Amino acid sequence: MSVGVEKRRRSDQFTFKRFQIDQTGCAMRISSDATIFGAYIPVENVRTILDIGTGTGLLALMVAQRAQPEARIDAVEISPVAFARARDNAASSPFADMIHPVHQSIQEFALQSQKRYELILSNPPFYQNDLPASAKDSANIARHSHENGLDFAAMLAAVEHLLHDDGIFWVLLPAAESVTFSALASAAGLHEKARLCLRHSSSDPINRMISAYSRRVTKPETHELVRHNEDGAPTPELRELLSPYMLHY
Repeated sequence: MSVGVEKRRRSDQFTFKRFQIDQTGCAMRISSDATIFGAYIPVENVRTILDIGTGTGLLALMVAQRAQPEARIDAVEISPVAFARARDNAASSPFADMIHPVHQSIQEFALQSQKRYELILSNPPFYQNDLPASAKDSANIARHSHENGLDFAAMLAAVEHLLHDDGIFWVLLPAAESVTFSALASAAGLHEKARLCLRHSSSDPINRMISAYSRRVTKPETHELVRHNEDGAPTPELRELLSPYMLHY
């Protein structure tokens, strides 16, 4: 079970402190990485937000909980099943007026949208280069960007078009993938300005990277979060980060 998430038995319903997530039929499930990402992204004084590949709407809801009430979040999702879940999860939450689910590819959305966003975020499909994809495994397909049409280059082209001149783009990736992504982003005119390195424990290698990109060239600020103590218990830092959302904190 993901850290701090209460799972109802024999159900795909997950209950957070201020909203619920129904992920029935969705290929990509709620993960502790995604909850850390949603809790970590700064949203102060941001009014225009775009969630690329919103899935069940988890990140949009987590960001909405901390954003100012007048903020508006466009949550784009190409999968019809995931879009239906995101739409219903948002509608049943206290943040329904803040979230606008969109059933569309981000490429099509970027071509049609006239908006520019102060904050763009994405937890995209993992393992663009690392693993072979299985066409029979829906979860595997959702994790593999070349199978669902959202490769790094396509995402970056959309972000470059949609990001406000002073906007920030946040992305969660495996550590190895983030190296490839950072080089492609720089070539697209988006430069890493901050990163949070995630470890399972202090003795484990970095396995996930949360990175922020902007149009300005700066030296990235680097921080680190260890999820668990050696005994498996959540670290105080993880508890503090997730306490506004998770029932067990």
